[in-house]
Order: sequence, then structure tokens, then C-alpha cells
Amino acid sequence: NIVAQAPYNNLILYYPFDDNFDKQNDTIFDYSGQGNNALFHNKFLRFYSQKNNHHRGSECFSGGCAFFHGQYVPGGLEYFELNKTIQFDSNPFTIMGWMKTNYRGELGGLAGRIWHSGYNGGNPDFEIYYHNQGNLFVYMRDSNGAQTPIGHTKIVSDGNWHHFAFIRDATNFYFIVDNVAQSYSAVGWADLDSPNVKPLIGRSIFNNLQGSQSNYYQFFNGSLDEIMVFNTGLTTQQVLDIYRNQSIRFMSSGTLQYGAIEPLRVDSILGLIDCEDSACWTNLSDPSTCDPNRNNEGSPQCRDGKDNDNDTLVDC
Repeated sequence: NIVAQAPYNNLILYYPFDDNFDKQNDTIFDYSGQGNNALFHNKFLRFYSQKNNHHRGSECFSGGCAFFHGQYVPGGLEYFELNKTIQFDSNPFTIMGWMKTNYRGELGGLAGRIWHSGYNGGNPDFEIYYHNQGNLFVYMRDSNGAQTPIGHTKIVSDGNWHHFAFIRDATNFYFIVDNVAQSYSAVGWADLDSPNVKPLIGRSIFNNLQGSQSNYYQFFNGSLDEIMVFNTGLTTQQVLDIYRNQSIRFMSSGTLQYGAIEPLRVDSILGLIDCEDSACWTNLSDPSTCDPNRNNEGSPQCRDGKDNDNDTLVDC
């Protein structure tokens, strides 16, 4: 029921966390219709939902949300792994969502990964994370080795919900937090991801390559909601509309009205069996129920003659 108009006609991943998960099969379902479902790791991952009257559902930004414990969970750490790759390459794209944390981390500068994609041990690398200083960062490294961290000035580790959006269009990168934008030139930047690498949400790909989970500070600690990925660079106005909840995302509720349908001829179902004149079937599977007194009650039309051709259709 997502509208087929800009910007949602370019939506390729949508995790609203409004009951779009199956904990029995460890699956997060993609509501964009593009099939970018995700496997979630660790049963300690929590999903809060107002729909199911969860006592913490009111803590979510909208409807439901996912809560990550970070390193404070026994038996492993929590994250999502997409079921297939999303290749940004050197094309425009947008990643956005809502996040909440009051955690700044303890080791190094990387307090927690929100998104990490494209890294396979070489140059391409793209990640969104929050720093132990309390602000969000985007780190990019293209296939030519050009790299830059983009740190936003907005402090987000205050236990409140904050909206983030990273945009790459034809000329610039835009990093927007709570509608405050910082822009950088994208001219000359090449491919941002290696092929056949599944993005992770809530942890770093580095751990996979190292074969360990020693870098606990790279795991996200906090809540995520309304995660969206577009295969185009949204305008700052489109981001603002989503931030202010003024972007029409869904079709209007109500009665769906369809166009006229050609009447169904009974003989096409019953094999050219005629009713008596001005009569219609009350039971299409039983010709003996032909009732000449039954009119305008919603049954299909039938033929009124007995010669099997060019008969007048009679309303039932």
C-alpha cells in the first residue's frame, strides 16, 4: 500500500518495525516490495510494538522499533544481515532512519555501527556510525582509495529520537541530522562498495573478516526505527517532508473503486446451457435452479433464449 510516486517509487528497502518481523524464523521483512529481507542474529534482540500493546511500545518513534543491547548481552551480539547485496556503486542513493541512544562507547572512537556495506578487505567501504563524542559520522572510501569521514555536529547520544539521512546525488553528498544539513562534493568519487557484500545493520563487517567479535564497541546500542533506502538521491525538501511526517507514504484508506467489468455469461461456465426466458441461475453449478422470478440480486447475467447464439443478457 506504498504510493507509487516520488520519492517512494525509488524505495528499495523499508523496515518500519511495525510487526514486520518473524522471530520464529529470525526474519525482518522488507515492506518496500523489493524483497530485501534481513536475518537477525541473536534472540536477545528486542522488538517493541504499540500494536501488540508491548509495555515499551510507547518508547518507539512510530508504531514499533528494534532495540539493540550492544555488548551488554550474553551469548553473542545483535545485528541484521540483509539476504542479498545492495549495490550503490557510484550511483545516487539515500539511507535514512530514526535512531535513539544514550551510549557513547568505551573503546576507540567508533561507538556503534548503524549501517555498514561494501567492505570486503579492499578499498570500497561505506558506513554510518555514532562516535564516542556523541555525534553521527559517515565514513566513505571509494574503489580508488579516496576516503573521508564526515562528522555531523549534532549530538545524538542524549536518549532522544533523532532523524538521520545520508544522500548521494550526481554532484554532492549530504549528511542531514534533524534537518540540519552538511554537504560535501561528490564529484570525482568512484564506486563505494565491493560486489557480493551483504550490508549489515547494527554491527561492523570488520568483525566478519577478523573472525571474532572482539570489537564490541562497533555494535549498535540503542533503538532504530523507520529505516529506508532509496536508489536515488532525495532532495533536501523530500527529506524534510519525511522528517516532519508530511510526506504521503501510503495509499489513502477507504473503499477501492474498480472500473466496470464485462458481464459473465453463464453459458461460458455451464457449456451453453440455456435458462428459460427471462430467467437466471441461482446456483451456477445446478441448472435445475433456474428461477424466473429472481432479478437484480447480484448473480451474473445469463442468456434468455434457447438457440445458443445472439441471446439477450438478462440481469439477475
